[in-house]
Amino acid sequence: MSLYRHMQITNMNGMSKISADISKLILSLDPLGDPMYILLRLDSQLVISGQYDLLKEMWENMYPIGKSHANHFHNPVSNDHQYNGFEYNVQHLPGWHYSLALSIYYSRKNQMSEECENAFFRAIEKWPFVLYSIAAHADVDKTTGWKKILSCKYICESRPEKNSILEHISDIYGIVSSELWKRDELGSLLERIAMKFIKSMESKEDEIQRNLIRTCKETYTNLSIPGKSHLEKYMNAQSEDFYTEFIRFPPDVHPIDAQFMDPALLARDAAMYFRFPNIFGGGRDRRNREREIARQIEEAFDDAGIDIDEFDININTLVQEIVRLQQQGIMNVDLLQIARQLGMNVPNFQGGGGGLGGHRYALPNQRRLDPTLPLLQLLWMSLLPWFYV
Repeated sequence: MSLYRHMQITNMNGMSKISADISKLILSLDPLGDPMYILLRLDSQLVISGQYDLLKEMWENMYPIGKSHANHFHNPVSNDHQYNGFEYNVQHLPGWHYSLALSIYYSRKNQMSEECENAFFRAIEKWPFVLYSIAAHADVDKTTGWKKILSCKYICESRPEKNSILEHISDIYGIVSSELWKRDELGSLLERIAMKFIKSMESKEDEIQRNLIRTCKETYTNLSIPGKSHLEKYMNAQSEDFYTEFIRFPPDVHPIDAQFMDPALLARDAAMYFRFPNIFGGGRDRRNREREIARQIEEAFDDAGIDIDEFDININTLVQEIVRLQQQGIMNVDLLQIARQLGMNVPNFQGGGGGLGGHRYALPNQRRLDPTLPLLQLLWMSLLPWFYV
């Protein structure tokens, strides 16, 4: 976990080569099991860091994908024999096909060639639904050209089942590759190639199109068989882990870890006044962000010693009010003030022993540590006087 966190931080700080090398190191610890889902991001990292030859080598050697928790500690890159005899490999990950085409384009010094165009055509023909993820996360899906592309019969109908493994993998590829496709040059390049592809597809007879669509859907079904597909483990990958920022870390706290600060220094611990995650930013899953807001509200009241049930505090109502405020551009909120405005009977924080109903609620001098943090991080954080486990 410590290596994974270091990989994320170096990536967020633009150190693409270091981040890619750390990803390779993490993958080498369990190359078949891939418990940290490195293969879902490594292809884009290799493109961004300019390691085109390694990407091509892993593609041509059909780097294997094993089942979860497989113990395999040989070097996965240098030993070719490890690639043989495996049913699933990186060629079954939709994003890798697009990354391969990008690597060909960049290795030819940003010159379009027949080889590069053919690579893009093969990627779109085999994984057309990936265009939806790319367009959504690159914020181009509302343009006229992309609307036409995404409404093409072949692309519309050649999609895996909703909430399937391949759809989830495709969405994650859209997240990790958005930095690339947001570049005007690449965005325009993909749009031109996709337009050319759909024109060639529309020129085919309907029967040929139907056969191609049927072949695609059969392939997707075979790759997603529950209990048999090695790709099934990637359903457990959390989309939030692939963004280029930590969504749980407030922007005004320590850049490495939001809990690395004495609570006495935080405005939240003076008046429960703090910044919730912006559920409208970054194209993230709104439902997950609402759950995160609810979690933070519950933690805030719990830390303050306020029993939610005792005072009949409605968490869902508070979440919806915070969402409404965010729509108005208000991100920093006073939680107690909002609760009172909504008619909730929350206590006042007082220095004396009066308080509401004779109770005295003092904000804690210590904060609880999250037991799911990496062990090394838990160790050094437990030495700070304002934390307890």
